[in-house]
Amino acid sequence: MQMETRKCGNCGGQLAFQNNQWVCTNCGTAFVLDWENMDVERARQATAQERANAEAERIQTLTQTRQQIQMVEQRNQARREAKKTWTRILRPFIIVGGVFFLLMIGSLVQPFILSMLFRGMAEKIDDGEVSTQKNVTVTDLKILIEKDAEFQKNAIASGAYEAKYETRQQIKLSDSDEVAIRTGEPEFIESFVVDGTADYFYYMVYKNDYQVEGSDRMVEKYLCYKIFLIKMQDEDKVNCSYSTNQVYGDAFSFTDGGYASLEELYADNALTESSSKVIPVKVSDAAVADGNKKG
Repeated sequence: MQMETRKCGNCGGQLAFQNNQWVCTNCGTAFVLDWENMDVERARQATAQERANAEAERIQTLTQTRQQIQMVEQRNQARREAKKTWTRILRPFIIVGGVFFLLMIGSLVQPFILSMLFRGMAEKIDDGEVSTQKNVTVTDLKILIEKDAEFQKNAIASGAYEAKYETRQQIKLSDSDEVAIRTGEPEFIESFVVDGTADYFYYMVYKNDYQVEGSDRMVEKYLCYKIFLIKMQDEDKVNCSYSTNQVYGDAFSFTDGGYASLEELYADNALTESSSKVIPVKVSDAAVADGNKKG
């Protein structure tokens, strides 16, 4: 018969199954036990304990995970509240900074915008697109300009700048194909008050000297510029933008650097003393000198 070994409960010796019972081989004690059922019970209890341990571990892990999620949510909520607080604090400074920036940009571009506006008004005035009130006559303007030395100086300076820097420095003579280089400073010749379609203009005539390359021969070219007179600032001052526009007609040659003679310039732009809408203006020598120096 096959022997099965077990442990004696009294002495710890080995048990042998004999005659349907278990007998200790050491002390002889006999045992009547259902070992198989006991093993099953122990296995069941062990399994139940393992399940209990697994459930406890699962609950512990779930609790820890929930706690971590709660901590992360609390940190995120704290960050959102901090962001809202800083936004409320910084919003007035951002608004003030934005307004200051816009004002700064406006102050930088305002002169340019005004200059372009006045230039556009001056260009459109001959077509009757712009109109301002005429509260004085051409004769009144002539007298006013002749008394306003500051206006004379600034107007002549603006025209001299255009005649010096905004004109051709080198020309090719159409009658001989010779090349001539501008030399010296522009010379102020004469000025006029002109009654335009809707408003008044101040016309200034200049002369540029060109020297033909390889010779001492000089060539004279004449230019004319106008300033739009906006209004009278007060009884003794003329108000304008000092933004100049070149005046030219059919006889004007860009390639040659201007008009070949004063007669061509006057005839091309109706600048004659006999015209009731054109009156020559006397400019002081001091204003001409200061204006040419400033230009």
